[in-house]
Amino acid sequence: MKINAHYFEDGNVQLKLNRNFTFPMELKAEAEENCQRIMDKIREGEDEILKGLDSLYESLPTQVFKTMRKALPG
Repeated sequence: MKINAHYFEDGNVQLKLNRNFTFPMELKAEAEENCQRIMDKIREGEDEILKGLDSLYESLPTQVFKTMRKALPG
């Protein structure tokens, strides 16, 4: 999965994320069932990544940017 995200707070911040995820799975005889199970696993992986991004975006202004501002000359 490739994600290019953009955040703006007194300047542009861009995040690029490349994440591979695998999931072991036994295939069944029914193709439709296999497709549904694969789609479910993809959704689970996407949800995990999006929850992580939500958490990151919540902490950017209070933790990450605050630390960066202290390090930059005034």
